[in-house]
Amino acid sequence: MYYYFALLKLFQPFTKLRFQESALIPQEICLQAASSISKIVQSYKELYSPQYLPAFAPYIILASSISQLFALRYHSFPMNGPEQVLPGVEILQEISPHHPFARQAIRILRFFARNWSIQGFSAQKIDVE
Repeated sequence: MYYYFALLKLFQPFTKLRFQESALIPQEICLQAASSISKIVQSYKELYSPQYLPAFAPYIILASSISQLFALRYHSFPMNGPEQVLPGVEILQEISPHHPFARQAIRILRFFARNWSIQGFSAQKIDVE
């Protein structure tokens, strides 16, 4: 999970750029890293209780979800739409009783979804208890 988070943070400032004479596409790398983070957190959640997720997990889930929202905003790459971001939100909702920052992360995601006018990303799907 650390590796994918490092990739995400390394390439995030360059998501709107295209490198000439290079096969690297920063946006694609960020989306792959965000997807991998979601899968790892989901696997960890299935193996252990959500309360045992590490304390830094909400920060990493937030970063990957913001990256996915950013891609939805600019329609840069074919994605499944808001459904791709919702697993991160669901995990944040599940761990919010054990990790106080998870509630704040949900509020941050709601703010970006509202301000970026993400279609199909309704407020009832992002609910803070």
